[in-house]
Amino acid sequence: MNHRRLKIGAAAAAALLACSAGAMAQNQSVEGNWRESMRTSMGRWVEAEKLISSERNAWKLDRELLEYRYAALTNETAALRSATAGINDDYEASAGKCAEYVEEDAKLKALSEVLAEEVAAAEKSVLAILEKAPGPIVEKVRPLSQRIPLDPSTSKAGLGERLQNVVGVLNEINKFSRDITVVSEVMTPEGSDTSFEASVVYFGLGQGYYVNQPGTVAGYGWAGDEGWVWMPSNSIAQAVADVVKIHATEKPAEYVVLPVSIK
Repeated sequence: MNHRRLKIGAAAAAALLACSAGAMAQNQSVEGNWRESMRTSMGRWVEAEKLISSERNAWKLDRELLEYRYAALTNETAALRSATAGINDDYEASAGKCAEYVEEDAKLKALSEVLAEEVAAAEKSVLAILEKAPGPIVEKVRPLSQRIPLDPSTSKAGLGERLQNVVGVLNEINKFSRDITVVSEVMTPEGSDTSFEASVVYFGLGQGYYVNQPGTVAGYGWAGDEGWVWMPSNSIAQAVADVVKIHATEKPAEYVVLPVSIK
């Protein structure tokens, strides 16, 4: 009986020992897996920390770069706004000046049109005067009168030049009209085929007298509707000859009676 119990106890002890050994082996296997898992997790955590640190540094650099660019763009935007404001001010000022220039140009054009009409009327009047003016003044102003257009619309000269021509002719005509002029001309009395050289005295633009060199043929004239008109009058030959001599200071001044024709 005791021997049997001993066998049973030995068997139980052997079984218990076997269980204990199995449990220890299992525990060692679990502990090995846990350590390996911890080692792997720690490696992954370290890699994650490195990645986070790298991303943090990269983000910091990118943020600084973005802040620098933002500051630069802000300054550039402010400069552009300032320049745009200046351009707008200049544009508004230019627009105002442009409106003034347009208005002034319109006034100048209107004035130019009026002046063109006035110059054309003056040219027409001067040409009409020259048609009735004495030969000496017509010849004297010919260099200027030839520049006066018969048709103002065809003239290529400027208004200033045309006005100067008119003023130049009128100045010479005005001088002639206030003076006594004595010239030598070839005369052909109306109704006669005979021409002769005579001394001609012009009292301005209105009256003229002529006498031949011998003092035997004389006459007087005036500005007619179609030019200068001469009327023979030998009876005034001596009087005209006296005027010629007085003008040339070859004879003392004295009163001389001459006929006057007023038309």
